[in-house]
Amino acid sequence: MTHVNLVVACTQRKRIAPDLSCHLRSAGGDSIAERARRWIANVDGSIPPTNTAADLYCGDYWFVAMSLPEAAAKSGVDCNIWIISAGYGLLSADSKVRSYSATFASGQADSVTTGLDSRKKRLHLREWWKAISAWQPHQQPGLRSIEAVAGEYPSSPCLVAVSADYVNAVQDDLVAAAGVLESTEMLSVITANGTDLYGGLSAHHIALDARVRHELGGTRHSLSVRLARRILENAKEWSLSKTQLQHQVKLMVDRQPPLDTYNRDPMSDDEVKSYIRSQLARDPIKKKSPLLRRLRDSGKACEQARFSQLYVAVLEESRGS
Repeated sequence: MTHVNLVVACTQRKRIAPDLSCHLRSAGGDSIAERARRWIANVDGSIPPTNTAADLYCGDYWFVAMSLPEAAAKSGVDCNIWIISAGYGLLSADSKVRSYSATFASGQADSVTTGLDSRKKRLHLREWWKAISAWQPHQQPGLRSIEAVAGEYPSSPCLVAVSADYVNAVQDDLVAAAGVLESTEMLSVITANGTDLYGGLSAHHIALDARVRHELGGTRHSLSVRLARRILENAKEWSLSKTQLQHQVKLMVDRQPPLDTYNRDPMSDDEVKSYIRSQLARDPIKKKSPLLRRLRDSGKACEQARFSQLYVAVLEESRGS
């Protein structure tokens, strides 16, 4: 039976709310090294973790990620799931973790790079991954990097399905993993079309085009793991070599209709923040996703990442007042 290592990302949504000390914003720190040291001290304390990673995360992306082993088995493929966690480093699905809030995505209060020089964002992400990978969580033996996984399974294909921010964080690790695998055909990285890859990683890029949502369904956030599932479902016909996968995915993209377009009115930052303040005044615990959906339903336009940044800014302003 073919064996494959599947690398997915953690999710912001958790089944259990984290303690205040397990929010990355609580760590502070004026540098990545200091922030990482404080963070590790917070989450690796005296309280033993009781949740497995597989049971902690939730949401559409995670539901699809957890369906990958079954899809692989139906095609005669055995697989291991590995998780890129901004809070814990590399995890297996069985790793024990405390609930936490930390992310590589921008515009979040618990982002790795919040409060640091935005011009050095990619450098900060890579520095964080290096620091968090060097940590061995209390009573949690296991492989702590993608390079280590490749070294343990040098003859197994490695399929990565994560967002651009997470790829940016682990690029050095992926480059090292590519050098350990027995063939350059064995590493495939599914992430957004246009992601800036270096160190030869562009040759391993399975470009994710939003148009495949017409065929794969689901949310845009889960498209990378949905494409991974389609690849596993067709593993016998497509093989798991990156050149063959690039060809098959291009064929899929080429047969898709254009993306739907929406005629919405753009808004300034001040207008968006005013809208967020008015909505939070009515419901202080309202989450940003339904607020953005309501805004768009009213015929107004705001890109998701920008809305997220402004939402965090409004929350921080309200706390400081």
